[in-house]
Amino acid sequence: MAMTGRILAAAVVAVLISVITPAPVLADEFRVIDPMGKEDTSRCIGDPRTPLCALETLYACIYRGDISLCDKVGYDHQAVFGNRRPGAYAKLSYHRIRETGRKTLGAADIPPGFGGAGPKKWRTGDIAIQIYLEGCPPHDQCVTQSRNDPNRYYGEGCRGFHRCTEFPGVYLTEVFRRAPGGWRSVGGYGADDLPAGFWKRK
Repeated sequence: MAMTGRILAAAVVAVLISVITPAPVLADEFRVIDPMGKEDTSRCIGDPRTPLCALETLYACIYRGDISLCDKVGYDHQAVFGNRRPGAYAKLSYHRIRETGRKTLGAADIPPGFGGAGPKKWRTGDIAIQIYLEGCPPHDQCVTQSRNDPNRYYGEGCRGFHRCTEFPGVYLTEVFRRAPGGWRSVGGYGADDLPAGFWKRK
């Protein structure tokens, strides 16, 4: 349930076909994930020393299809995606993440069925982060023109942030756990996966 919620929602944004709003933790700051790894906001992708670094490493893993990054946060990319990797068009899109909620889980925060002894079960002390995720596709006409232009590489000059709000974004929740060497992913959840009011609890 948990894995499915995140993967389906992230996939919707990734292919560009893509509630609750607690006070923003990062003052509405968007963090950019670049599938090409050239213009990421983060300077700690690959080093999950904080929950935010783990979050950005996780989404870089998903959008780049980089299993080495997935391994750093304990995310089984191979089991979820198999041998599939983002195609050339998908890598032209930026992805923007805004943190909209964060809490350290106490016993009262763990809904029935979510807690337990397994590695993907919630425990007290885990960190839950709610994000708003947007996909920013390239200019399609530009991409088409670049494909037929021998003097340009595919997608050259077509990327940007002008289409970020053209498709609906999604709210997702990621849960992380401190482990030797950094923070690890416990699970990802769509808004419908969590009990109503989860982010309204004090």
